[in-house]
Amino acid sequence: MKPKWIGLALAIATTLTVLVNQRGVGIARDETVYFSAGDRYADWWVRALTFRSHASIAQTFGGALGGAGNPEHPPLMKLASGLAHRWLPGDLTAYRVPSAALHGVCAYLIFAFALELWGLAEAVLAALAFALLPRALFHAGLACFDAPTMTLWFATIYAYWRCLDGRRWPWQVGVAWGLLLATKHTALLLPFALAAHQAILIWRAKRFAHWRIAVAMIVLGPLVLFALWPWLWVAPIAHVRDWLGFHLHHVHYNFEYLGTNWNAPPFPWHVALVTTLFTVPTATLAACALGSGVLATRWRTQPRDARDARAPGWLLLCSALASIGPFFLGSTPIF
Repeated sequence: MKPKWIGLALAIATTLTVLVNQRGVGIARDETVYFSAGDRYADWWVRALTFRSHASIAQTFGGALGGAGNPEHPPLMKLASGLAHRWLPGDLTAYRVPSAALHGVCAYLIFAFALELWGLAEAVLAALAFALLPRALFHAGLACFDAPTMTLWFATIYAYWRCLDGRRWPWQVGVAWGLLLATKHTALLLPFALAAHQAILIWRAKRFAHWRIAVAMIVLGPLVLFALWPWLWVAPIAHVRDWLGFHLHHVHYNFEYLGTNWNAPPFPWHVALVTTLFTVPTATLAACALGSGVLATRWRTQPRDARDARAPGWLLLCSALASIGPFFLGSTPIF
């Protein structure tokens, strides 16, 4: 069997596992808002693309920040859920199909990345370790943004890594980042990871050879976001300012951590690290530690010209630090 078919089988199995598991999960609070918003978005787009009368952009995508219109979140996953609910059978499950499908996509991308770097056995193990993450499995079964954001974040990382081959127009990374922007505002953290990785590559090669990637992200990322979010078609600067301002001053939700109920910052700097230790299977953490040690040893002992010029280990480290780093500040909302 060709490796790509193995990866596809793992992706399908991951999606089906999510869909079966979510049947026993009740409706999360945020989902109720996204259901109604997604239905409105889907109806607006279907009517607009079929040249039928439809509600105004303001009626469909606008409203008070934090209200039923949900203009404080980009539209991609809400639209996908609304379309799935429109076209697929099953009320609650239909809303959740897009998130489940993207979870399978993430499994495939992890498989493809590991396959190219290390081999088939490592690729299968990596995809299975991902698919069996309990907390990720739970979030992937909700019609929310967290699991899709993870998938599109990794899709951007993977596209960026592939585009380091020197291709003339690396549009893939710009489009992937645009889809991430259209999913959640945390997409704005990813350029810090890629910039740090670029700094490492420049330091190693003594030249800046991948400027086209930066151009693709700067140009295509915002264009994809703009195209998918009609709310930005009206007063784009003001609405982007409102969108980001809402999250910069977001309310804090209480959470219990090590026996203490936290309602407001400053939070312990180690919340994200300890939470990860308690929610990721021990075998996966051990494999991560062992693999990281092997990569670090190879990096130290291999001659410079024998190392992978694209520095995948550094890329994964930069990605992890960018995604978890804000929680070290002690002021970032826990969600």
